[in-house]
Amino acid sequence: MTSDGGAAFPVSNGRDTDHGMTLRDWFAGQALSGISAKSEDGFSISPKDEAEWAYQRADAMIAARLALAHKQADQ
Repeated sequence: MTSDGGAAFPVSNGRDTDHGMTLRDWFAGQALSGISAKSEDGFSISPKDEAEWAYQRADAMIAARLALAHKQADQ
């Protein structure tokens, strides 16, 4: 499994930090929402396959994000 990208929306009250959902979860939800909105009937595959598809996209986004950060750090 790839990195989860860290917290998507961390909130701190000065003492404690609530990390909430991970960036991976956020990306997966956005991918699923976007493709569902574009399709009249949503997916024609099972919910399990939908979720796997969305997380594959999320993993690809995190990998691209990390690669870009490494590339920028090398410059």
